[in-house]
Amino acid sequence: MSNHKDTFGPKGLFGSFGAGIGAPLELAVNVPGVECFQLHVPEEKDLTADWARRVKELIEPNNIQIARFVVGYSGPDGDQYDNPQRVVETVGFGVPDHAKRQARLALTKRYIEFGHEQLGVKDFNAHLGHIDPENEFFTPMVETVREVCDLVNTWGGHYDVETGPERFEELNTFMKAVDRPDIFRVNLDLANIVLYHGEWEPIGFLRKLLGAWDQNRRRPSQRSDSDNSSSFHVTMERRRSSSWQRRGEFPLTAENTI
Repeated sequence: MSNHKDTFGPKGLFGSFGAGIGAPLELAVNVPGVECFQLHVPEEKDLTADWARRVKELIEPNNIQIARFVVGYSGPDGDQYDNPQRVVETVGFGVPDHAKRQARLALTKRYIEFGHEQLGVKDFNAHLGHIDPENEFFTPMVETVREVCDLVNTWGGHYDVETGPERFEELNTFMKAVDRPDIFRVNLDLANIVLYHGEWEPIGFLRKLLGAWDQNRRRPSQRSDSDNSSSFHVTMERRRSSSWQRRGEFPLTAENTI
């Protein structure tokens, strides 16, 4: 019989080192059973070799892996989660200001290159921001995410977008437009489905994603006529629960938020 780790993968936590977001890394490394960590990016001023060295000094003696670098934008001009309307106006690449979006793209690339070069991180996670296929910012958002996906693909990594205020249909349309199968993935945050959509049975959102994934895996990927791999991958986040990943062709993960 397989044990828990063989079935669900390593246990982990979400947090940061010095950024005050989630579980403090310096405390989380001492939590029994923790094997991996989803680490929020530091403030821009802390993108230094010294910061990375201090992180490694905490995780390496405890055999903890950095599973993902979580990208966000801090400060008064950063992501604001006060209410759903502020999320639409300020979060991620969904901002209506093109110059701000481009600045965030440049910063995102710095975060990603820093995480990969200094900590060996391959996979990255972020809140995408407001998606509306009908507005003028949809195509620039698609192009922005493509650039991020192409960067992480240079080392075989992934870019996971966390579900937020967008409906399934909007997310589905966006993923098809980005057209980066097996690189651009969905992080299903059940709490956000409840918060933004009032769906007390958020598993319905997951079923729609699974249906879209199953439909796409039955036809060749647009990236290659000979590549029949899926266009949709989903990771799943559960608040206040152990991190787990179901192994196999279709990954599901959950993270613990403190």
